Amino acid sequence: MPTYAVSHAETSEAWVSRFLLDLRQELERQAPGAFTRVGDGPDGAGEDGLRGARTADVLLSLCSPAYFGDERVGREWAVAVQRRTLGRARTGVTPQTVLPLLWEPLAQRLPSVAAEADTLRADALPAAYRLDGLAQLTMQAPRLRSEYRAVVSAVAGRLVASTADRTPPPLPPEDSAADLPPAFAADDAAFTRRFRELLREAPLPFDGGPAVDVPRRAAPVGAGSAAALLREQLPDLGRRIALLGPRGSGRRRELAWLARAVLEEEPGSGPWGCEVPLELTVRPGWMPAVADLVQAVAPRLRTEEPAGWTARRLRSGRALITLAGLEALPSGGRAAVWEWLLRLLAEYPQSPCAVACDGVGLPWQRLDGDWTPVRLEPWSTEDVGAFLGLAARGAPGDAEGAGRGARALAGLLAGDPVLRDLMAWPASAAGVWTAVRAAGGEPPPGRRRLLDAAVAAVWLPGEGEAAEPQARRRQARSGDGALRAAAGRLAAAAVRDESGDVAWEAAAEAAGGGRPQGQELLEALAERSGVLWQPGPGVVSFAHDALRDCLAAPELAGLGAAGAAELLTGLPERRHAAELVLLVAAELPAEERDAFLLALIDRAGDGGALLSAAAVAAADGCGDRVADRLRKALLALAPLEPADLRLLARGGPAVRDLLPSVLVPAQPPVPGSAADRAARPADTGAPGHSPVRRLPARTAVVPRAPAPHTAHDRRELEALARLPHVAEVHCHGPIDRAAELLPRLRGLRTLVISGDPGLTALPDLAGCRTLRTLAVRGCTGLRDVSALAASDVVFAELAPGPARVDLEPLRGARWLRRLDLIHHQGAPVSVWYLGRVEVRVHS
Repeated sequence: MPTYAVSHAETSEAWVSRFLLDLRQELERQAPGAFTRVGDGPDGAGEDGLRGARTADVLLSLCSPAYFGDERVGREWAVAVQRRTLGRARTGVTPQTVLPLLWEPLAQRLPSVAAEADTLRADALPAAYRLDGLAQLTMQAPRLRSEYRAVVSAVAGRLVASTADRTPPPLPPEDSAADLPPAFAADDAAFTRRFRELLREAPLPFDGGPAVDVPRRAAPVGAGSAAALLREQLPDLGRRIALLGPRGSGRRRELAWLARAVLEEEPGSGPWGCEVPLELTVRPGWMPAVADLVQAVAPRLRTEEPAGWTARRLRSGRALITLAGLEALPSGGRAAVWEWLLRLLAEYPQSPCAVACDGVGLPWQRLDGDWTPVRLEPWSTEDVGAFLGLAARGAPGDAEGAGRGARALAGLLAGDPVLRDLMAWPASAAGVWTAVRAAGGEPPPGRRRLLDAAVAAVWLPGEGEAAEPQARRRQARSGDGALRAAAGRLAAAAVRDESGDVAWEAAAEAAGGGRPQGQELLEALAERSGVLWQPGPGVVSFAHDALRDCLAAPELAGLGAAGAAELLTGLPERRHAAELVLLVAAELPAEERDAFLLALIDRAGDGGALLSAAAVAAADGCGDRVADRLRKALLALAPLEPADLRLLARGGPAVRDLLPSVLVPAQPPVPGSAADRAARPADTGAPGHSPVRRLPARTAVVPRAPAPHTAHDRRELEALARLPHVAEVHCHGPIDRAAELLPRLRGLRTLVISGDPGLTALPDLAGCRTLRTLAVRGCTGLRDVSALAASDVVFAELAPGPARVDLEPLRGARWLRRLDLIHHQGAPVSVWYLGRVEVRVHS
């Protein structure tokens, strides 16, 4: 008796049942008692849910976007393809074992094995079937009765015709499903190559300014800067990364670098062992289904994608999801996107994910355990120098002028901690560099203009945008009045309290000036600018201290001369207060600046840093009374501290004109300035100077790594145990008492066991405390690798990988992090995880 089975996704169960009931009635009408439906689920020991695909004459597949992404469907089609191949080999005729039906419309193409199967002629069926699918017809059967009955009759007729006068397809061997190749592997591999090629052509996003890439470090939230990792080490923190930082901190660039690293490496060798990145940028109302992710990333490839490709990549852990753009959404939109993302990752737990955001609206209570929030560290002095060098080399037009501007700016940074702190963040650095280039070489713009450029760059509305028109930059510089005022109030409160992180409630009160709308102002400030970010639950923080001080200066200047002087002299950190003195003084007109400086002198006492800062501020112009008071106050402190002298030197010749020479001795010029270059003697040929003598460099001696030791029997291994240090040992063939002798090898780091087909279990390695790498080659009888769980081995390799080996004991391994099972050298790599162990299968 002919049989049929049904394969469908685990959705719309009620409507599937309705369709199958109508189909059975139609089969009874066309061929009474001729057909039997085979159950889908397992009904006996050893079954794996593939009974219908194994035994039925025809498998009805209800195709939908979710259908081909189901893992069970891949196994069913693999069995069906095996039966078709066996039938062609035995009879010379290819049996059609599957009848695909359009259950829901598909935007992607059918996989090749499905497209080659026996299908209904869509042009001979009602248009409602071709456009909306069988599911909609079933739901609207009362309204579209004739169309629905026509499709059901056509399906029943095809079943009757396919089983008439032909030999049923052969049954597959028992327990063969596990060894079958994936049914859609060929389509997946071809589309993966095409997808990688297209994405590799896309440029990296940048945060505005020059398109240069200076590597960043990132540290887990709550850890100090000493715990910062290189970008290449981020995957070591886990499979879920929240990359936190304010707008303009370069977080999207780091996210794009992770995606690019997946593309640049061989498939499966990139971060987290991924083959493809799915780089997603959210927008209002955007929460696509899994089947629509390729449309969101690479719309050109929508029609080339095999149905279910995205779901299969995600389920295998070979697709990296990156998400950016959350800051462009209001708080309600952020919560909806996070809910969508967490549901997606719960459905595909093996898929790694990295999200770049400012921390506002982050569901902190739901990220415990699976997620690792990390914060971006500012650029070091060397990184800033690298940025300037790359920006100068890549600048269009006058390359020599760009180089002079970069050197002049580097000279300013050497003596200006506020400007140096601002340059440690990509957005501010890009704003300062743009101002330098606009000035056309050296000398660079004044300090006030550079600081304004750095702060304006933080207020730009979009991260990753290119340089904007000048009118829009002027608008961005002024910013929204209410937000700038709120930022100033909050910055002044943070300076007053000497606080880094501010509680959200306290920040809302400070930003709103005690008004109820403080909460909305704070949320808007966090969403629409790069001023604030949220490094943890319930707290906010400024992007960096120098930005906070620049924003606080106008607010402090509004306190009046006496109020500002009283606040600044009360700060415990005098060097910080001295920099604030310069910022506040620059905000005041001449007459108010004199009153401020007089109030500062009255309250400074023996504060050399504050008085030195006052002298630098007065050098731009002050009354005679201010100058006299400054001279007397500083003479009373003579001799000044070296740090105070360096601060005075920032005022240039004007400070030397203001103060007596006993207070301001000749200081070396600021590095990189014109005076510095004029004072530097030439290497050769300069009158009155000897040529610089350069000593030849000593030839570096590169030590050679010692050759590995070999052992073929117990005697040779005992001889190695008597050596003072043995780093690498290769054991060839069977060796008696190896488990006893190996722990006696001093300093053993690498062990290779080869050529022992009789080895069925690894020797006990718990006593080899320094062993980190193990390779087992040519031991085809190996079945037991549980000794790795108690050892200190970090990397292990089995070649060839045993066909039947129990890896479950390695789930709780203390140190093991990677296990390579090499069936074929150079073959494609699949990656899966066993606890904390990354298992890489080369086959």
